[in-house]
Amino acid sequence: MKILFIDKQEKSAGMGTYSETTIDWLKKRGQQVIPLRYGDKLSHTDPKNTVLLPFFAGSKSTYFIPSNKTIPVAKQVIEKEKPDVIHLSLALSPLDFYFPKLAHDHHIPIVGIFHAGFPSTPSGSLRVNPRSSLSTIGVKSVFISYLPCLRQLDKVIVFSQNVANFLISVKIKKDRVVVIPNSVDTNLYSPGNSHFKKINKIQFAYLFLGRLDRQKNPDLLIDAFLSAGESCLAPTKLIMVGSGTFGTLGEDLLNKYKSHPNIIFTGSITDRKQKIDIIRSADVFVQPSSYEGMSFSLLEAMSCGLAPITTDAGNHAEVIGNSGILLDHTKIPDQLPISLQIFQKNPRLGKEMGKKARQIIKQNYNLDQNINKLINVYKSASSGQA
Repeated sequence: MKILFIDKQEKSAGMGTYSETTIDWLKKRGQQVIPLRYGDKLSHTDPKNTVLLPFFAGSKSTYFIPSNKTIPVAKQVIEKEKPDVIHLSLALSPLDFYFPKLAHDHHIPIVGIFHAGFPSTPSGSLRVNPRSSLSTIGVKSVFISYLPCLRQLDKVIVFSQNVANFLISVKIKKDRVVVIPNSVDTNLYSPGNSHFKKINKIQFAYLFLGRLDRQKNPDLLIDAFLSAGESCLAPTKLIMVGSGTFGTLGEDLLNKYKSHPNIIFTGSITDRKQKIDIIRSADVFVQPSSYEGMSFSLLEAMSCGLAPITTDAGNHAEVIGNSGILLDHTKIPDQLPISLQIFQKNPRLGKEMGKKARQIIKQNYNLDQNINKLINVYKSASSGQA
């Protein structure tokens, strides 16, 4: 099957991880993938057959405004490659609303995927919970604004059942909505020995893995760690993996705590083997975010056997089940110190929950089985079973 995969050039965040991993595994399954992505210059990490979509304005972290060359390039690629199906990442550009028509004009099915999520509501409905954060309301507003686009797609992929329920409640046909969560290679991300743990003489450690910015709340984690550490007898480390840009919260935290004996800043880690080695050095993964979709960092850590502490932002309640601690994202300063102390005072609890966490990932977020689901969605769309 030939798949035209529309996305953007991005390696540092979730969508970039999803695209890179998915394209790689589709190729392993014998599928032909042509990446068509918003970008201004090909990089060494782009597949050799990548075609760049020109744009008037935008960046890796924002919406792309098309130029007068964007549609002609897209048409040219579709007419030249004649794909069996188009995979469309949402929401990237106003052209998201045009691609379904373009695909159907060429008699090609199109599958859209939303990378956003929000905490569960009782019915997954449009009703706004009074405790909902602005980010949750904002994400639901994006879904609502995209209804004209979603109704034209042959299939819509979302990461969680509560998002699927929400779309069905706003009249997207049930048989067009498919739940395929983010997934990881559980053979690669697995428990094991750690060189990083040995050289840093780590006995017990918490791990933060992500951007050092306001959305991720690394400052609240450091505050909670320092507070919880006062009541802990055993030496405990906090490993901060990630970076911030000049003049940001990340730089402020680094300048303030880089000399602290129990806080380790690694900076951004792009080498996968090195990242896995660092994950294995920790006991508990902490993600105190105000907003997330479905975090790859969380899945990777759980797959390596770390007990998770995370917030109810995004779809994390569905992910962790009974394998960790779920925080109210509006009460992080109150709840996080207590949660850290629970694991510090009960290390065996962390190991038991870490085993449960890995089992959850192997059963529900296994890349091997979910790639098969994705291919089946492509085939279903291609056979007109929308």
